[in-house]
Amino acid sequence: MGGYEHMMSSWRGGIAAWIVLLVIVGTTVYLVMRNLHSSATGDASCHETPLEILKKRYARGEITKDEFERMRQSL
Repeated sequence: MGGYEHMMSSWRGGIAAWIVLLVIVGTTVYLVMRNLHSSATGDASCHETPLEILKKRYARGEITKDEFERMRQSL
């Protein structure tokens, strides 16, 4: 019976290896497709207006109120 148990053990190991391989391939395909889709549709920041970007910079404290007003006027 030792030979039969060895054969069943190796068979299960082979199935497990195929399942792991399929999961890796599926995950890779999913990530590549998601990346292609996000680059094709563009990033959300690409759809922001210059004024929205300026407001966010002011809110984060990157620019002063005077700089904000001057840049807003030039827009």
